[in-house]
Amino acid sequence: DLQNSFVIGDRLTDVELAKNLGSKAIFINDETHLGTNEISVKRETLNEFIALETNNWKEIYKFLKKN
Repeated sequence: DLQNSFVIGDRLTDVELAKNLGSKAIFINDETHLGTNEISVKRETLNEFIALETNNWKEIYKFLKKN
């Protein structure tokens, strides 16, 4: 059930994968900008596919528990 699934990753390419799959992303953003030069779309385009942006695993757990 990709529409109700999440890709969890720390690279923008992980967010792009979520976009391509038709799912949402949980972006673990440590401000390292991993994958910035590898995505095929503008960074701003990916924002609508990010359901949660954090680097806190407790937040991720709480978010997934609610959803």
